[in-house]
Amino acid sequence: MVIVGEKINTSLKGITEAIKAKDKEFIQELALRQSKQGSDYIDVNCGTLIDVEEEMLPWLVEIVQEVVDKPCCIDSPNPKALESALKVHKGVPMINSITAEKSRYDDVIKLVKQYDA
Repeated sequence: MVIVGEKINTSLKGITEAIKAKDKEFIQELALRQSKQGSDYIDVNCGTLIDVEEEMLPWLVEIVQEVVDKPCCIDSPNPKALESALKVHKGVPMINSITAEKSRYDDVIKLVKQYDA
């Protein structure tokens, strides 16, 4: 079984505000807590921040990986945002969000192969 910590997600209360404010300490504490409680991956998702997702998703990956020695589960339906996060990820990431829509599927599969996700 693989456990994915899902608490760094802008659909959850307080997370959107923390990410918009770039509250690094708040996000890192969430990552640390999930890691200590047994998560194998730390999910990062800022999909509700569509206008800044390509900037914020890699920031989330970087600050999470500063404090935990776990890979991220990068969660976005946006291939450009996924790629921006994959570029900075250390280790083997997981991609969370793929649909059977041909254009999205093809774009995400290319990233899976390119970044060995």
